[in-house]
Amino acid sequence: MKRTLAAYIALSTLISGCGFASVKPDQAPPIPHASESTNLTVGLVSEGSTVNGNFMVFSPQFAGTASSEIAPSIPGKIADGLRQTGAFKEVQFPISMGRSADDIDLTMSAKMAIQYVADPMWAAKAFLTGFTLFVASPIIWYGDKYDAKADLIIQDADRREIRRYTENFKVEMSHMMIFPGGANDMMQKGADVAIAALISKLAEDIVRDLPQIKDAAAAASNDVADSAPRRRGTRPAAAAVAAAPAAPAKIRSDVDEVPAGSGKRNGHAVIIGIAHYRQAGMPAAEFADDDAKLVREYVTKTLGFPEENVALLIDGQASKSDFEKDFENWLPNRVEKGDEVFVYFSGHGAPNIQTHDAYLVPWDGDPTYIAKTGYPVEALYAALAKLPASKVTVVLDSCFSGAGGHSVIAAGARPLVNMVPTKVPAKISVLAAAGADEISNTYAAKGHGLFTYYFLKGLKEHPDDFKAAFDYLKPQVSRVARRDLNTQQDPEWQGGN
Repeated sequence: MKRTLAAYIALSTLISGCGFASVKPDQAPPIPHASESTNLTVGLVSEGSTVNGNFMVFSPQFAGTASSEIAPSIPGKIADGLRQTGAFKEVQFPISMGRSADDIDLTMSAKMAIQYVADPMWAAKAFLTGFTLFVASPIIWYGDKYDAKADLIIQDADRREIRRYTENFKVEMSHMMIFPGGANDMMQKGADVAIAALISKLAEDIVRDLPQIKDAAAAASNDVADSAPRRRGTRPAAAAVAAAPAAPAKIRSDVDEVPAGSGKRNGHAVIIGIAHYRQAGMPAAEFADDDAKLVREYVTKTLGFPEENVALLIDGQASKSDFEKDFENWLPNRVEKGDEVFVYFSGHGAPNIQTHDAYLVPWDGDPTYIAKTGYPVEALYAALAKLPASKVTVVLDSCFSGAGGHSVIAAGARPLVNMVPTKVPAKISVLAAAGADEISNTYAAKGHGLFTYYFLKGLKEHPDDFKAAFDYLKPQVSRVARRDLNTQQDPEWQGGN
């Protein structure tokens, strides 16, 4: 018996000293490869990456490795991952000091946060291991993890945001009490897997959205074709310049002067403006793009939302996949308990003529196939209702009757569909531009949508009270629509108080 016990203790001590550890997943998914390359040059900017955690529990030595070696290597690994996609002509990192800004088509700002979390019961388990003189140690397992997050913002050559991605990944590590060398190996492998997985997920996002990214970069280049040399040092053909009509002067009104707010708020926002659609023959939603850009200024400067918490989607940046990503992934990944959420949409709405449900029309939407290509208003409300936010406000400068204005309908169908009201969850407040059988109008004299113009005037007076802003705008919109446009437009407040 004594021999058996001695042998067991010796075996337990040996096992405990050597230790066993596993990392799940033990490898990251491969970097996806783009089906075709672009002629774009990317400049990668590091916004600072960190590898932190209570490494002291199992390996004090690894704390220095994490901060001095692993974290500084992350930007270079991101650049290598972008190159491996084959999507771009060149990925510059670091950007050469002598490199001209005109040589960079896209700027990508990236950062990662890798957080190591030791088993919350490690102290009790270690005490039990020591108390039993290692007899119990072979059956006491520790569960650690890495919680990893990456943010990537893509901007065009004029520093306008094209895309914004947030990805999360978790690595779980299971082990017995292990000696320092084993702990170092386990933590190193876990960090490597987390970093590689995040890079793979970001690469997947970019490869998926590459056509839209390419189009946005081309649009930025075309914006300066008539007034300055083209990017990359070449001038447009003289005939093309001569043929291009001069852009009309933008109308400025009183709401274009954005007032400063009183302080910062813990808020997140998705702001969408779609004036020009991909679908041939789709009427433009006049002023929708400029309205969205101005609303973003109010949200960041007047309401005090942090700029990094505001996603702005304009025209080709607002595809159906962008709606799904931002409402169903980006917001849930960022919003914390007690935060505020604001959503603004200016563009076309459309009815489903079979179900009479309301849809937002993304940039790549088709009213004839709205159930497949549109984003249901009901899905928007459902996604927002799941957020732990204390306050959710939705502003819709759109309509869903199919009768014109900011509304479209399938070819051949008759407008003024008898819409089924979309139930608004109690925690959400919706400011809708028009009633179910009305249209949302533009206000050409002011250079804005009629509803958005008076909404911003209301925010100027009541930046901390959306209900007060709505109470101001409602009679103003109704009056101008009736008096100046010979139509009826009565904004509605729906949902929360």
